[in-house]
Amino acid sequence: PSFVERLRKLEPDLVLFSLFDQIASDKVLEIPCLGTYNLHMGKLPEYRGGLSSFWVLRFGDDMAGVTLHRAVKRLDAGDVAAERRFPVRTRSMKCLMDTTVDQGAQVLLEGVERILFGQPPLKPVSNRPSGYFFIPGRKDYKAFYARGCRLI
Repeated sequence: PSFVERLRKLEPDLVLFSLFDQIASDKVLEIPCLGTYNLHMGKLPEYRGGLSSFWVLRFGDDMAGVTLHRAVKRLDAGDVAAERRFPVRTRSMKCLMDTTVDQGAQVLLEGVERILFGQPPLKPVSNRPSGYFFIPGRKDYKAFYARGCRLI
């Protein structure tokens, strides 16, 4: 409650989350007049949840991505303000995460510019195939390593 009150007093136009592991409450989402956005380190909605780089490698996807999307009550389900997809050129989760973070900086700048200039969302994520992945299990690690992937 004290965080929400302090945020409200700031009267922000825009709130941005990056690598945020919580779902914002309606009280937080309604504060900024231009909206609340999350920089998700993966393609949405294909890789909703966490550890997107792991899942891209585990499933042998040839494209990774990063997405700036509107934060809504449902996890990683808001309209896309900006995104970038790029080829996977490594079998290292750490290297893929580094590339994703680098790409994310550009996506964040592009997305904030779109939001500030009142441009409509790129596309709703509801029109795309969706998947939710979070904590890998034993079978996931086996598949990951069987593809020749590594964590570092």
